[in-house]
Amino acid sequence: MTNGFWISKVCSRGEDVPDALVELRRGLNVISGASDTGKSYLLGCLRYMLGTQDPPTSIPEDDGYDRLLVEVSQHDDRVFTLERSLKNGGDFSLYGCPLEEVADTSPEARLATHQKGKSNTIPDLLLEIAKLQNVEIRTKADGTKRRLRYSDVRHFSLISETAIIDPRSPVWPSGQYATAPADNSIFNYFLTGEDDSKAIKVPEVKVKQAGWQAKHDLLAKLIEHAEKEAGNPGDDLKDQLEKLVASIEGASNDVARSNEEVRDLLSQRKNHWALIRDSRSRLAVIEQLDKRFVLLKEHYNSDLERLSFLGESDHFLSQLGEGHCPICGQLLGEHTSEQIAQESDYSISIQEASNVEKAKIQKLIEDLDETLQGLTKEAGELERQIENANASIKDVGRRVQEHLEPDLAVAKEELNRLVAKRIEVEQQLDRRERLEYLRSQQVELGKRPTKAQIERESAATPSASLTRERRRFCDTLESRLSVWRFPKVGTVEFEPQKNAVDIVVNGQNRTSRGKGVRALLHAAFTINLMYHARDRHPRMVVLDSPLTSYKDKDRVNVEEDVQLAFYEDMVKTSSEFQIILLENKDPPESLRSEMNYIHFSRNQAVGRYGFYPIKSV
Repeated sequence: MTNGFWISKVCSRGEDVPDALVELRRGLNVISGASDTGKSYLLGCLRYMLGTQDPPTSIPEDDGYDRLLVEVSQHDDRVFTLERSLKNGGDFSLYGCPLEEVADTSPEARLATHQKGKSNTIPDLLLEIAKLQNVEIRTKADGTKRRLRYSDVRHFSLISETAIIDPRSPVWPSGQYATAPADNSIFNYFLTGEDDSKAIKVPEVKVKQAGWQAKHDLLAKLIEHAEKEAGNPGDDLKDQLEKLVASIEGASNDVARSNEEVRDLLSQRKNHWALIRDSRSRLAVIEQLDKRFVLLKEHYNSDLERLSFLGESDHFLSQLGEGHCPICGQLLGEHTSEQIAQESDYSISIQEASNVEKAKIQKLIEDLDETLQGLTKEAGELERQIENANASIKDVGRRVQEHLEPDLAVAKEELNRLVAKRIEVEQQLDRRERLEYLRSQQVELGKRPTKAQIERESAATPSASLTRERRRFCDTLESRLSVWRFPKVGTVEFEPQKNAVDIVVNGQNRTSRGKGVRALLHAAFTINLMYHARDRHPRMVVLDSPLTSYKDKDRVNVEEDVQLAFYEDMVKTSSEFQIILLENKDPPESLRSEMNYIHFSRNQAVGRYGFYPIKSV
């Protein structure tokens, strides 16, 4: 059976009130929106339904609701539902069915919380489906052990808004010295998969002294090597870096100016090309019009010739002797005087009509000649425009090729040189910071511990694989932070504290960071641990405000590109896991379709108001 589970539904019910239901899924779930809409309340509900004693802090909206139900889905497709009183705590009812079938089903069992003497409890159930039911952990350095509890696991999967910014180590959330050995043991189990069932009490003096000596010798070698790499301590690298930054800014401005000039000239050339294109297009139109108008003139001239011929024919026919009438075909001698008069009138009307039509055509020819002259003039002007535009294009090309491109190349070369130098100086600064950190570690290591000191201190013997798994965990965490575009990731490692461990990023302890950055690093730590320990983890994580916790008071704020990279990575969450993010700030709109996105608007007219629906008045 695959270990782990995911929360598919959270529901609050009561008499005569609508269900307050939130549906979740595998992979990434983001619940965002305004304050006081129930996001943190939802986390309280999850903690309560996963075994904590205290109900979620009551809010005005939960009036009338008296039950909480959570539908839990295992990764082997088993689904069950837990029900518990919302206000009074107490035992759980276990239903072996989805939430929507609870009303028609009787509970399979009653599960207690943490009371002693009860064998059938909610922690037992959760440990079983997470495959953690037989794990033993060390609670003292002398070898005292106990069974793992689900409360030992909860702080690695349910992270509240206050816990995520807490400067205390995620491994040691209570801060109580008495719990430190157990907290370290639990974390070591998640790293290595090896519990403390085989741990025995062993003499610690020689081991401690040998460990101190190994650390001392290693630090001495590292410091010696770092001193060689750090170079001359007299060099004022910070002053060099400031000057380089100023020079890079100036060089960047030079490159920008040159680019702007090139863009301006290329824009001019584009305009000239457009003018040439338009002019040539107009010339083609004029050429076609000219051909058509010439052909039309030829038709007009042909019509004039036909009309002239018709008039002349009538004249010549009138000069002939007696013969057949061209109109009626009779002999002219046989015509009456009235017919001759009519034919004479007809002949006169043909000549007059021909003359009138010739006058009209002549006027059309004159208008056509005027139009042809105008087109010829326009064509000449367009050809001059094309010639001038071609000359301008050649001038632009010459200026770009002979002046601007060489200047731009020189400016870019200088900028690249300055950037390379800045990188070199920054790397040298990093080496010096690394040297200072190693020296501080040497000071913190102190003198060789005596037997009396070791006997006063309690510590568990580390497993053989712990160092390797810690390094692997740090390497994957370093990669994750790089994907999130966390600034100056550098090397990620563990820094041993007096009682617990925490992470160090690029030489800076998480506890010394601003609240916003502490929250982001806590989120990265928690998610990375889930992936690292997938075979012994519930595979479900809830994070309250990993990006915006107390942002208005942060000393260091999470940048926009980090937020975008964070969500770009989170939407790739495998269906083997479930991540639930509770955020005030909405995720990028472009990625919302790739997640289960729920928005609490705190506005009755917009979408979902909050965890609880608005009651009808």
